Amino acid sequence: MEKIENEKNDTHELLKALKNRKKQTNTASHADIPYFSMEDVRRVLLERENEQREQENRIKIQNKQKLIEKVLVKNKNTVVSVAGIADILGFDPVGRVSTSRLEKDDIEEKYEKYYAKLLQLEEIVENKVSTIPAEIEFAWSLLKKEIDAKKEVQDAIDRIKNKTYGICEITGEKISEERLDTVPFTRYSVQGQKEYEQQMALKKAKQASNLFADETGNVFSVAYDEQEEE
Repeated sequence: MEKIENEKNDTHELLKALKNRKKQTNTASHADIPYFSMEDVRRVLLERENEQREQENRIKIQNKQKLIEKVLVKNKNTVVSVAGIADILGFDPVGRVSTSRLEKDDIEEKYEKYYAKLLQLEEIVENKVSTIPAEIEFAWSLLKKEIDAKKEVQDAIDRIKNKTYGICEITGEKISEERLDTVPFTRYSVQGQKEYEQQMALKKAKQASNLFADETGNVFSVAYDEQEEE
């Protein structure tokens, strides 16, 4: 259907050229017969090539826009859905894991129950036990999603030793006892987690925006280069 339409347009353009040439012809002289010049044909063909190139560029841009929309939707769903422990706690997988347990004097009395839960989680991570105690079942459901769960537990133990345990790494405020009971290895308070997730959402949106700008720029650059080559 599109091919037929293009042929109609080409015919229309050539007829216009013929009509203009008739006007320029000396009607008194029968030797001057109206005709299609090569210039007319070249002009029509060039216009058709330009239209096809513009259509191809529009299709490329539309495809890139669809790709970016998929990325944005995926990122949006990631923020709205239950975040993984890496997003919530922000642990550094490159950091060094300590293998030492704490001495009695290294543990403040108010943190002993959390330290006990951390040791239980560590044993589960190391496959030393097969039964999950009810009091750490939720914490384990988060921890088991991590590629380096043992390090996350050990980091929390190190914070107990360094007297920084229970302090939010975002707000600097104390983390509630209820939250520590539920997730003894958490780094953030409820407010700190919200702020962290907002930072992550902004970062992902910026990355997606940069990707859209780069891809769109490449499309126009390719179109420009093609025109330059001709």
